[in-house]
Amino acid sequence: MRWARWGAGVATGTGDDELNDCIPDCARGHFHSYPVNLTLDNPTPWRSHPGLRYYTRLRLTYSAIVPVGRSKVVTVQLGETGPRIIT
Repeated sequence: MRWARWGAGVATGTGDDELNDCIPDCARGHFHSYPVNLTLDNPTPWRSHPGLRYYTRLRLTYSAIVPVGRSKVVTVQLGETGPRIIT
């Protein structure tokens, strides 16, 4: 992960998404690396820590090969209870 920008409203960077192909099953599968551009944004106040804010959305954009079964852009909703993939 290499961050290019880290600000109050948005953070951007590049990195690799490491995915298991689960062939023949996930225990015996192999991991493959896919280059991605990352964006963190949509900051909101943190209820349990007044005065602090956290990014609530992570977007991964595959910059080369898109893994089988994935969209070119994957959006993950981040929250105090954990992440949730929304696209």
